[in-house]
Amino acid sequence: MSYKHLSQTERYQIHALLKAKLTYSQISDILGRHRSTISREISRNAGRRGYRPRQAEQVLQAIINKLEPLACLVKTIAFNNCKKLSDHAFIDQALNSTIYFSQPYASCQRGSNENYNVLLLTFPRNESYQQSKTKSLK
Repeated sequence: MSYKHLSQTERYQIHALLKAKLTYSQISDILGRHRSTISREISRNAGRRGYRPRQAEQVLQAIINKLEPLACLVKTIAFNNCKKLSDHAFIDQALNSTIYFSQPYASCQRGSNENYNVLLLTFPRNESYQQSKTKSLK
C-alpha cells in the first residue's frame, strides 16, 4: 500500500461502510488502505453527528473561494499542520501557488501571521485604530 490522499469517493465509501457497522480493519481491507489511514480520516472529519465525508472538501473549497479573488497576489501559503488540509495540492492547483507547512511550535516560520496576532492582542478593543496610533506616536 503506497501513500496517497483519500479521494472524495473513498470518503463516501467510508461513510457508507461505517453506517453498515463495519470495523476500521474491515473498511481498510475493502478500500486497500492501512487501518491507521481510516482511523485518522474518521477522527479528523467526525463531529457531533458522526463522520462527515464532505467536511474535508468544504474546508478546501472555502479556502479557495476566499483566496481566488487574490490569486494573482498569492504566491505562497504557509499553514500549520492543520488536520483538514490533506488535499493541499488541490489548493496549489486552483491558485497556482506553493504551500509550505510550518513545524509545530515554530512561530518564526509563520512570521506575518504571528505578528498580526500579537498586534490584535495588544490593540485596545474600545479604541479605533486611528486613536491608538495617535496615542502611540505621542
